Amino acid sequence: MAYIRKRDGRFQVLVRVNGRERSAGTFGRKIDADRAKRAVEDARDRNTRFDPRAGDVRLDEWVRVWLDTKHDVKPKTLDGYEGILRSRVVPALGDYPLNRIDAEVVDSWVAAMIGEGLSPSRIRQSHHVLSAALKLAVRRNVISSNPCEGTILPAAVGREQRFLTPDELAAVAGAIVLAVGGNDLFEVGGNLGEGHGLLNLLEAIEGGVKFVKNRTHGNH
Repeated sequence: MAYIRKRDGRFQVLVRVNGRERSAGTFGRKIDADRAKRAVEDARDRNTRFDPRAGDVRLDEWVRVWLDTKHDVKPKTLDGYEGILRSRVVPALGDYPLNRIDAEVVDSWVAAMIGEGLSPSRIRQSHHVLSAALKLAVRRNVISSNPCEGTILPAAVGREQRFLTPDELAAVAGAIVLAVGGNDLFEVGGNLGEGHGLLNLLEAIEGGVKFVKNRTHGNH
């Protein structure tokens, strides 16, 4: 039977293994401790072996175990995972035993990256890698729950649309004329003269650019 003990303002999940009291993790929030307690009890109900001592493994050791399972990803993807682990995960959390990483630790780690000015996409990538490694730990009954679940992350920012200036538009138009041949005429803000072949035409619209594709020569 698992139970929770409050100690120094934190919540420790305890379980008896072979007559001895073992910790299944310590959490800053009661809700996270309750979730871990339920996971331990569910594992026992399913007759799944759960050894709290397994969670004593450090994160910097566990991520190597996780990387060894990623044999189904491309080398470039694996290199990306390793780069994130080296730069963002292990320096901040590598010394933590898995059963000491709770939602509060993850939230503080994310907040620190935001404070550094790291981009939202990089923060989300880093969180994804940590979460994936800890998800494997849950599946293998090393820890009872994944503390990355429910983390509030910065919203992904899309790339802002940029419009060409009239001068830039004229330069693009000139390049197209040279590319398709000297007999094709193009004037910014004007009409296309007699053209030859299938062209992609640019029309200036109040400082923006509109692409009109696959228009043939003739009357315009």
